[in-house]
Amino acid sequence: MCIRDSGFSSTPEDYYLTIKKLHNSGYVVMSYDARAHGRSNGSLDFSMLPIDAGRALDILMSRKDVDPTKICVVGHSMGAMTATLLASNRNVSCVVLWAPPQMKIIDEIPFARGMLLVTTWVDFKYKIGKVKFKTSDFKKTLGGAGKLNIITAAKKISSPVLIIEGENDYTVKPYVAEEIYRVLKCDKEMIYIDGADHGFRGKRELVANITSEFIAKHTVR
Repeated sequence: MCIRDSGFSSTPEDYYLTIKKLHNSGYVVMSYDARAHGRSNGSLDFSMLPIDAGRALDILMSRKDVDPTKICVVGHSMGAMTATLLASNRNVSCVVLWAPPQMKIIDEIPFARGMLLVTTWVDFKYKIGKVKFKTSDFKKTLGGAGKLNIITAAKKISSPVLIIEGENDYTVKPYVAEEIYRVLKCDKEMIYIDGADHGFRGKRELVANITSEFIAKHTVR
């Protein structure tokens, strides 16, 4: 039983290997499009992501084929931020964070600094991957992200946590995940993937296997 939270500009299809691995291992997997992503409507708003994830968790727990005592949350990048916030106030069996940011987004992500600078000059429509928005919307989104304290949330997590980080992640650099790892007070592991970038391209099958093994460790009794 797993909730799969996608990264910025990503959709569930981008995580096919992990979803397939978990499904073939007998898990019920819920993976959904975040706001303004894929087939979802709405505007880009980071502050609403943990609320949406909580609703997804409620739906998953209401299913007759799901054991509510064996729920895991997996998230990548923006989805890892969402998973951290969700696990800080909901009971789950374990949490897997791929390349998690803290959402001090201006400091962590050079692209965000550039976009914020652009909004001071001109407002135009922009597209990243599958996400469409105006540059003025991005400025509003950054404001919502700034209200999310990932470090404080991480300190509240009591479930086991696995962080997977790419050694060549230049989007959200590894030191960001390392700071989150340091403040965790629960059982925790951190694994670095040699040669992996932020999206774990070319390494996704390995990441899927590591994720599946960790989840099995904490759900199979």
